[in-house]
Amino acid sequence: MHTHYNETPSFFKTHPMFCVWHCTLIPLAVAVIFLLMKYGPPLLAEEGAEVILAGVFIVLLMLVCAIIPVPVLWLKTKTTRLIVTDVSTVYRTGILSKTVVEVMHRDVRAITVRQSLLQRLLRAGDIQIASAGIADFEITARGFSNPIAIKEMIISYRQQDGVLMKGKETE
Repeated sequence: MHTHYNETPSFFKTHPMFCVWHCTLIPLAVAVIFLLMKYGPPLLAEEGAEVILAGVFIVLLMLVCAIIPVPVLWLKTKTTRLIVTDVSTVYRTGILSKTVVEVMHRDVRAITVRQSLLQRLLRAGDIQIASAGIADFEITARGFSNPIAIKEMIISYRQQDGVLMKGKETE
């Protein structure tokens, strides 16, 4: 059994708007904190210092809310893996607890590729694989690069097993 595809989803391609939002929010919050440190002390001596302190608190809260989700989502994407061999497709997820789903290519009933407009521009997408005997999709892999190539790879290995399959593609 040879491994032909072994990747994790791209952090930016999986969460593009999140990345853009946080890449602008963090420098903005740091700039506001810098300005408050530079011009804040003279203002704190005047009346209405409570308003300045409330502003500092809100900016610090924004900074914390912007920074904490980044490593959590990055770790989640780095602990998710899609592996395509010549016999099966394996989807592994989990940070502390692991989930491993393996679908043999000879049992694949349908493959769906979903791409939003933004995903198409970034050449990423979601892959869903259903197998015989299961009503729903067994594997739903989100944010992987070049999902149509992955679909075609799985179909080619399935056909090598001598079984023809009709794949489904939604764009």
